[in-house]
Formats: sequence, structure tokens, C-alpha cells
Amino acid sequence: MIYLFIFLQLMPNIKGAVPISKMIFGGHMVFADNLGFMGNVRVRASPKTDFGFNGTIYFTEKNPFIALQGDISFVTHKKTKDVPFNFAISPYFTTGFGDITYFSFGGNGFFDFPLTFEEGPNFLFYFGLGVGAEVLSYTYKVYVPYPPYTETRTKTESSLEGHMSLGAFVHLTRVLSLVFEFHFTDDPMGGGYFSGGIIFRQ
Repeated sequence: MIYLFIFLQLMPNIKGAVPISKMIFGGHMVFADNLGFMGNVRVRASPKTDFGFNGTIYFTEKNPFIALQGDISFVTHKKTKDVPFNFAISPYFTTGFGDITYFSFGGNGFFDFPLTFEEGPNFLFYFGLGVGAEVLSYTYKVYVPYPPYTETRTKTESSLEGHMSLGAFVHLTRVLSLVFEFHFTDDPMGGGYFSGGIIFRQ
């Protein structure tokens, strides 16, 4: 259980600071202690605001675990000649169901650094820092000295954690991009993961 809990702390962000199109959608593989697949969509509400939803399935040793995540991002600084990066704040929530019931909320801050070339692909590098509060609930069996000799009990655990993301979009064409992300947590039982996938832009 605890390894799945840590893995959920490492759910991909897959975003920079500034909305890169009217809408993006794509799929990503997540490589960590457990293998996961994530689909996501982001919609631009204004030049400085967008929101997104992620749906993820994790393939655990027992039953698959399904998680949903939503966030909204507000750009507070756009790139200038003197300050060459964009910055946004992004509150989020995550909920999941499977062998455990999971809920978390928190906030991230994202910096991104776009690089544009006349020939060849363009790039967007991003860096994110965040904190989150998480609660999980699960059931387990214990042995007791009377019939039926086992009881099912429910336990709830909570945690605070910090995390960091490093990622890049590689814009191959006007509509097609590759995305890669490394994510780390400060939890001593956590560590990091790598995610890679494809994004379609409108």
C-alpha cells in the first residue's frame, strides 16, 4: 500500500507555465515502481489561464488503480527581455480508487523557458516546484483469537510532501509535440520517475 501511496505523489504534471495552444491532448507512459498510463487534456480559458484534467491507470500487483487529477493555472509573469521566463501558479486536486481510496490537494509553481529556431523543432523547457497534502484510506485483515479469527479494519493515513518537476516539450510540427518529464519527491521512500509521451495541439 505504501508504495502505491508514494507513487501517487509522483503523478505527472506535463505542463509549462503559459498555455501553448487553445487545447492540447495526449498520452504518456509513466515508469516508476509501478507502470502507469496517463491521458490528459488542457484547455486555454484566456491568454493567461488554462485548466487541465488527467486520467491515469496504474498497474499494481493486485488490482488496477484509477486516479483523476484536475488543476487550473494562472500566469503571473510573462517573458520579457529583462526576465526571460514565464511563471504560473497552479492549484490542483487528485482523487483515486482501487485497493485504496485516495485524495490530495496542493499547489505548484511553474517556470518555463521557450526556445524558438527558424529551422528545426522548437523547445519549451519547464521547471516546477510544489507542495501537497494527501489522505488515503484502506482496509486490511487482522487475526483475532475468536471466530471467524479475522477482522477487516479500516485505516486512514495522511502526509505532507514537496515535489519537483523537470520537463521539456519538443514541438515537431504545428500540431505534434513530444513531452518528457522527470519528477522527484522529498519523501525518503519516494524518489522519482520518468514519463514520456505525445501531445497533439490545436
